[in-house]
Amino acid sequence: MPKKRSKKQPKGGKRGNGNRVPEKAPKSSKAAGPAVGSPVKDAETGDKAIPTKIETQAQSVAKIHNIVVEQHRFHGVFLARNKDDSVQLLTRNKATGDASEPEQDYEEHRFSADFRGLRCEFRTWSPFQSNLAAAVMSGVEDLYLKSGSKVLYLGAGLGRTVSHISDIIDKTGVVYAVEPGPWAVQPLSALSERRPNVVPVLEDPSAPYKYYKQLTDKIDVIICNLQQAEQARILMVNARHFLKPKGHFAIFLYAESIYDKAPTKMALEAEMELLKKYHLEPLQLVQLDPYVRGNALVVGVYTRLPVLK
Repeated sequence: MPKKRSKKQPKGGKRGNGNRVPEKAPKSSKAAGPAVGSPVKDAETGDKAIPTKIETQAQSVAKIHNIVVEQHRFHGVFLARNKDDSVQLLTRNKATGDASEPEQDYEEHRFSADFRGLRCEFRTWSPFQSNLAAAVMSGVEDLYLKSGSKVLYLGAGLGRTVSHISDIIDKTGVVYAVEPGPWAVQPLSALSERRPNVVPVLEDPSAPYKYYKQLTDKIDVIICNLQQAEQARILMVNARHFLKPKGHFAIFLYAESIYDKAPTKMALEAEMELLKKYHLEPLQLVQLDPYVRGNALVVGVYTRLPVLK
């Protein structure tokens, strides 16, 4: 009697109505984790489902490893050193709002790190994007910014440097950001919403009588970043209106914008002599190369005596 041949099953499963049954996936030695975005069980309760969250690059705060954060000699300024010993300037983020969805001030890089036993969020402060950061990296002796300082910033622009000053002076200080450009209305207004210690002043800095009512405090430090021929006079006028006796100033100078292609050294010396005539005594001159070519920072003290009434 002939033997019955068993029908072999084709690879891929049974043949039914023309559809192939997919093969079973091979078993892995490791248990598969939950899919991204799927609910996972809480380790403590065991039954309570907690949905995982997908964060975009803009929303998430980067967790950087192998970075050591150190206090700079200036108040409110920090240094980040990585394993290659490269240095990056930082300020500690003091913006208000929901920490789970931080809003960046100008798309600067942020990360969280442990500092003195606390988990803090830091913001990178690039010397190629901020003249004040360039001055710090170039070795300026003092910025005279501390917790609670009242600062007048002439030529605030979009508020990049202003946002870092806001971090440095803490919530007890205030920075008045003066910028006449109509394009600055929206970014400075948005900045002041996230940072209550920032006050936008959308007026011409050469006419301080237009905004003197908005400045309710005597100013400790004036920072002038206008880079125009009359900026020394503008600084003097604002100092007479707002700066405390023995208060400090910082002015950024660009030689070619002052004396039309004059040699840098000659132009800077002439500008410093003009500052002395206005009772603005220079204490230090710092060249900002290579971060900001052709620029320099003059830091000084206001020596004009108060007028007795």
